[in-house]
Order: sequence, then structure tokens, then C-alpha cells
Amino acid sequence: MNSCRIRRAEVRDAANIVAGINTICKEGGAFYTTRFIPSPRWQQVLNRPESMPDHLLIVAEQNGCFVGAGRLFPGGENTLCQHVAELGLFVLRPYRCQGVGTQLLAWMLDWAVQAEKIEKITLSVFATNEPALRLYRKFNFVQEGCLRQQIKHGMDYIDFLQMTYFLTRSE
Repeated sequence: MNSCRIRRAEVRDAANIVAGINTICKEGGAFYTTRFIPSPRWQQVLNRPESMPDHLLIVAEQNGCFVGAGRLFPGGENTLCQHVAELGLFVLRPYRCQGVGTQLLAWMLDWAVQAEKIEKITLSVFATNEPALRLYRKFNFVQEGCLRQQIKHGMDYIDFLQMTYFLTRSE
């Protein structure tokens, strides 16, 4: 397992993060969109991260090169889901199967334990994305649901799995 540097994203990382997400979108098989267009909330986290301290956006670097990113975004301010954070992460192809995803996920879970409002973490993953499923299961994420044939990639239908992790805190 190669060690990488994990840190909170800064404004200077925005272009790499967006380009990285779009690279994964073009590959197919991991994200449900073909092109990433940042929502207003994403724009704020990318361009004014200090204004969203409860939203975590991190980057992974190896030898000064951007290799992946992860995010934990809590439920909306005016919702009853503020205790739930949505997780997403990606690792660029040349850096996969080297432990980068493990390091990103461990960093995010450590941060989440310290973020007192977060009690539950959710994510969605293609049922065919075995490396991601192995990673999430290694960290004790459990499948809570399955959206059957939710994704159509070419002529193939893919199930979209909903997974959850409940945080436990030692008092």
C-alpha cells in the first residue's frame, strides 16, 4: 500500500476535483452522470470552503500529484436529515488498488466521528463496482437498499445499491 497525503481541499484544488470527477464520469461504471456540473452547494464548497465548515471535501496526493478526492456532505440545513452525511469518493485509474481509497475513507470516517452532528453516513454505489463494494464492506458499511435497474449503461441495466454506516462514539 502506497502512502499518500490526505488533506482538506482548498480553492486551488477545485479544477483538479472537477476534472477528476469528469474523468470518472467518462469511464462509466461508477457515477450515474456522464458529466459533472457542480450544484450551488458544490460551488460553495469548492470556491468558499471556509463558508461550509460542516462539509468535508478532501484530496489525496502522491508525490505532489492529485490522485483522488472524497466528500462528506450533511443533509440540508432546513431538513430533518442534518444528522446524515452523504459520502462520495474517487481515485484516478493509475492510482487504484494501492490503498488510496482506504486512506480517503479512513480519513473521512475519523473526521465524521469528530463532527458531532453526523450520526449516519450514506452512499450509493453501482452493484457492479466490486472494488468499491469491497472497500465499503471492509469499513462495515451495510447495504440498506437496492434500486433495481436504476442505471442503464449502453444496453445493460445496473442496480444501484444504497449503503449505510452508523457512527459510534465513545463517551
